[in-house]
Amino acid sequence: AHHVAAAARGPAFAWDNATTPPPAQAGIPPTVINEAASAPTGQTIHLEGWCVRRLAADAQGLGIVAWRFGDDARADAEAGLVNVLIDLGAAAIARARLVEAQAEMAAVARTEQLRNALLSSISHDLRTPLASILASVSSLREFGDQFPPETRDDLLLTIQDETERLNTFVSNLLNMTRLEGGGLVIESAPFNVVETVQRAVTRQARRSTTKQVRVHSAPRDLVGYGDAVLFEQAFANVLENAVRFTPAGGAVSVNVEILEGLIILDVTDEGPGVRPEELEAIFGKFYRAEGADVKLQGAGLGLSIVKGFVEAMGGAVSARLVDGREGLTVSLMIPRYS
Repeated sequence: AHHVAAAARGPAFAWDNATTPPPAQAGIPPTVINEAASAPTGQTIHLEGWCVRRLAADAQGLGIVAWRFGDDARADAEAGLVNVLIDLGAAAIARARLVEAQAEMAAVARTEQLRNALLSSISHDLRTPLASILASVSSLREFGDQFPPETRDDLLLTIQDETERLNTFVSNLLNMTRLEGGGLVIESAPFNVVETVQRAVTRQARRSTTKQVRVHSAPRDLVGYGDAVLFEQAFANVLENAVRFTPAGGAVSVNVEILEGLIILDVTDEGPGVRPEELEAIFGKFYRAEGADVKLQGAGLGLSIVKGFVEAMGGAVSARLVDGREGLTVSLMIPRYS
């Protein structure tokens, strides 16, 4: 409408289709609108000083354009330019709608892929701990009085560990939904980084007694700035990944350092590592490293959630291979409070 008005040197209006009335300020008589709605594509209607033409592309009606020439003497000379502008505008609108439709189709395809990945993940990551919980509970109910205390404690510990595993998995699914849906709420405030790290380390140590977690270079009064709850979840996901891929008897190292206003936590495992070209890909949703043991694979959500949480707090994540041996280091960088 703006360009048609400039070419006609008079007022011009455009609206989306014949059923939607033009702007109130246009002052276009109803008879003109009715004639335009029934006019053949490409034909300009001249009524009561107005020129009206249907906006169409590939025989598809897109709307109506109405304009008045500011100088009747130049109307014939400017009519060609106005018609070209209307045709170009119709083509542009049609292309934009096609792009929008294509984007919707791509979104549907991505949703279907996400659904399939979720179903595949849930079939294993929910069924396995549920089976362990069910077996432990059934054993305790049926033979609890006959078991020695150590066996009962072991079964109860299995129930606790598998329940925590389920809780982590469901939390990851919910967190991914929040990230995808834009519902993540960041409540940034100063928090003690070392205390947060130690809580996650203590929980992890209780779950895995055959692997050690060692924290190095961590001053007790180190204060970061961000959402403490989200940071703890992010760090716990990284730590759980590192412990999972570290063989029995091995150790995971957590190193804390300060660099130019940033707190950097390096979590290093003793696992098989990944290929160099996978260092960025491992932070994608449902990504599974090709060289890793299939039995150790999780849902593929943990590191993608880490990336979303840390970046939402103004930080960054990265991964690198360990020099001179197998292993992977995942780094979390968050602002330091000062």
